[in-house]
Amino acid sequence: MDCPRKTPIGNNTLRSILLAADIPAPSASGLQKAANKVNLQLIKENKADMEEHRQQISNVNTLRGLPANGVSISSDGAFNN
Repeated sequence: MDCPRKTPIGNNTLRSILLAADIPAPSASGLQKAANKVNLQLIKENKADMEEHRQQISNVNTLRGLPANGVSISSDGAFNN
């Protein structure tokens, strides 16, 4: 499920790729409607995945004798990646 989230592509680009491959492309509005439906499912899947990650971190912290809800992190705000 990583590919759709990590490979952004617009409707026009997708249509161009399909047409270049001699594949009939759906209308831009049809693609947008489909993308809107898929987006809701991606949001739902992402929330479930993040909850699973939080639970795993909690379990690992408990096994290490650390607070279950604490996560030690650091960040460098100098770069906008």
